Amino acid sequence: MSAAGHWDAPLIGREAEVEEITAAFQASASTAVLIAGAAGVGKSRLAAEVAQVLSAWGWTTANVIVTKAAAGVAYGPFAPLLPDVGTLGADGLHLMQGASAAIARRARDAGRFLLIVDDAHLLDDGSAALVHQLVQERTCGLIATIRTPDIAPDPITSLWKDGLALRVDVETLMHDEADALVTSSLGGPVAASALRWFWSVGAGNPMFIRELLIGAEESRSLYARDGIWFLRLPLPAPARLTDLIATRLASITPDTAEVVDLVAIGEPLGFDELLAIVGRTSIEDAERRGLVVVREEEGRAEIRMSHPMYSEILRQRIPRVRLSRLCLKLAEAAENTPMRRRDDVLRIGRWRLDAGVLGDPELLEEAARRARTGRDPGLAARFARAAMEAGGGVTAGVILGEVEFTAGRHEEAEKILAGLVAACRNDEERAAVAGARAYNLGTLVGDAVAAAAVVEEALSVIKEPGPRRRLLARQVIIEVWSGRLTAALRDAEELLKSGDGGAVRRGEYVSSIALALLGRTESAVASAHRARDSPGDADVRPESYLVGSLIAHVVGGRLFAADADAQLGMEAALETGDSESNATFSLLRGWVLIERGLLADAALSFREAAAINRELSDKPSLRWCLGGVAMAEAMAGNTGAAADSEAELASLPQHPTAALDPFLVARCQGWVLAAAGHLTEARARMRLAADAARTTDQHGAEAFLLHDLVRFGDADAAVPRLRELTDIVDGDLMPAFARHATARANGDWRGMADAARRFEELGALMLAAEAAHAAAVALGVEGDQRKAGAMTRESARLRTLCGPERSPLLVNADAAAELTKRELEIAVLASSGLTSRGIADRLHLSTRTVDNHLQHVYSKLGITTRSELERALL
Repeated sequence: MSAAGHWDAPLIGREAEVEEITAAFQASASTAVLIAGAAGVGKSRLAAEVAQVLSAWGWTTANVIVTKAAAGVAYGPFAPLLPDVGTLGADGLHLMQGASAAIARRARDAGRFLLIVDDAHLLDDGSAALVHQLVQERTCGLIATIRTPDIAPDPITSLWKDGLALRVDVETLMHDEADALVTSSLGGPVAASALRWFWSVGAGNPMFIRELLIGAEESRSLYARDGIWFLRLPLPAPARLTDLIATRLASITPDTAEVVDLVAIGEPLGFDELLAIVGRTSIEDAERRGLVVVREEEGRAEIRMSHPMYSEILRQRIPRVRLSRLCLKLAEAAENTPMRRRDDVLRIGRWRLDAGVLGDPELLEEAARRARTGRDPGLAARFARAAMEAGGGVTAGVILGEVEFTAGRHEEAEKILAGLVAACRNDEERAAVAGARAYNLGTLVGDAVAAAAVVEEALSVIKEPGPRRRLLARQVIIEVWSGRLTAALRDAEELLKSGDGGAVRRGEYVSSIALALLGRTESAVASAHRARDSPGDADVRPESYLVGSLIAHVVGGRLFAADADAQLGMEAALETGDSESNATFSLLRGWVLIERGLLADAALSFREAAAINRELSDKPSLRWCLGGVAMAEAMAGNTGAAADSEAELASLPQHPTAALDPFLVARCQGWVLAAAGHLTEARARMRLAADAARTTDQHGAEAFLLHDLVRFGDADAAVPRLRELTDIVDGDLMPAFARHATARANGDWRGMADAARRFEELGALMLAAEAAHAAAVALGVEGDQRKAGAMTRESARLRTLCGPERSPLLVNADAAAELTKRELEIAVLASSGLTSRGIADRLHLSTRTVDNHLQHVYSKLGITTRSELERALL
């Protein structure tokens, strides 16, 4: 990966502008173009790109760099292009005539001459008139850049107003273009959360993004892990951006500076809130200077900084004493505003913390709860400690305990939470403490016995229905993620019948996951959507309830719908800064991408989720992420990367939170074996895993494991049960699995071709490629080379749609048709570099038997040495 400071990224998002401008110069060698845009959007970069294209076409170019200093001298910016000023005459008219003639001579000598005037809005009057004359007389080609909303000299403005020049307005980058700029600058994948931050703070301005990247690198806030760039926040204010903002603020009055600082600290601020602190004139001055903007939001006038980067940097440079004074002013103004908003509790609490004046402990407790649900654990901990210091009780302690276990400090969290039991004054508090302890002990630590004991003890004393339901909701969530699906559905039924909106919503959420894993995918989707759409806790984003829907779509073969759910969940998590949900939906999207056959993207998504889960110390989810990485890499034939991830997975202890183990852990183990050529062992592993899934009613996982067995060459063992599962598991995927398995067992190329078509329709591209490949092999065995060639081409087309990765199962169709299963297995192992002794030990054969099989392989494939094997099998 490259460092941001090198800044060798290609021009991004300006292709249309480059094409428009170069086309204009192709039409006429005396074309004039004005490139207009705000500071930092890339006007000079665009001009340089066009100049480079024209230079390649044989144009001669000359650059005029305008500065404020040069603008104070008549024709100063053009001095490098002009002869000795003494030869031009002393008065302005003679100077302009001489300068124009000098440039005209250069243009005639060059044939096609391009003059580039950067920052033409700074030109002195004489230089601006010279530029206008050059354009009017069609002396040469011209590109001039001007900064908006600055006022350019009249001769420059008239160029586009009078139709003498083409004006091209350059806007900030779109979101995806800004992401591409960051990614290309760093030379590798970037975490979605980091991309979101660069977008939200840089707001699509290429110069700002560049400076933020450099600042992040210099402060070591930018770091790479598992081949992905991550960003550690808060990022110290980059020095050059700080200097830039300081320059803009140097000339404002103290009153206007107070407006700017208040808005930076508290945005968005209501206009009335701000007016209660400062005068209207100062607000108007800040708006006129383009430092703040006033917008109507839901019928209320709100004031924000004109660019989010200004807020980010100003907040860090405000002196501590001034910050304290301003925060107290903001808190008091908001408290005295009659129309309070829902998030004012959080804003007021934050301002009082920064002011060092705590106030009401109940307000601080509520702010802590909001910060916790808003996924800002650092702020939540500050609020909780402040609330306890101000006299708050159990609520603050629970939040503090939750912050501790979210940060991976599980023992400290249990110590805090257990210490609250004696202080509980009512059933609400008892349920809150027990629920937090159960999650910490059962889901994170993995001590299911201790978690059950905590819940049982609490339920023995909690009598009120509401708190009992909330604790029961925690229990059923633990049950479903532990894979106890029948128990989870049974206990969720009590929540669904309760009539309590929050309890019903959680019951639907749990039911959707359990139903999806049981294979009742249509009911699962309906349940998840009821959870998403029902009224409930406003602090939880509705998209969080789509987990069960996503799993159901995968199991049912609705892969495009599953991908849409994953992206909705990820977008909501990024918008709210919710790292846990971001990790969850990145993990699930990785699984979706595996089933779609997009293996490189799948591995990347799993790796990003793994990095987040390491930070959160979420061991169960980390296990699934590592299994996903290993499986994606193994399916792509990257045996080294697959083995590395499986080794890290093996180093983690078993965990009772194991609902996705069959899909992502058991399958990965089989695929790692298969990729390394251990097909016999891989088949055995898949059979055992499928049997285990069947005993726990994980019908969806059982089907996937059995179909992997088909892919590994043992269709006969899988066919009977896959046919049964078509009546148990909803959706179109199970019939496709069964059709493929039956065709493979019978050597039916038509059935395999039909399965390939069905898989492609579902979006399962790698499965489609493998089925088409198997059809080609079967046709080769039958001797129909024409049809075999057509199916080989079809398989190649489908593989191309998957990307550059190549499945280790897609061996050359002609070679596979020639070899027996045992010969093919030995050939793959030999091509990977294993000696005959190594192959013999692995397959429990004699060395002589292995060598005999290899001789048959060589004879059938028309080769003589092992070194030719890999090429013959591709």
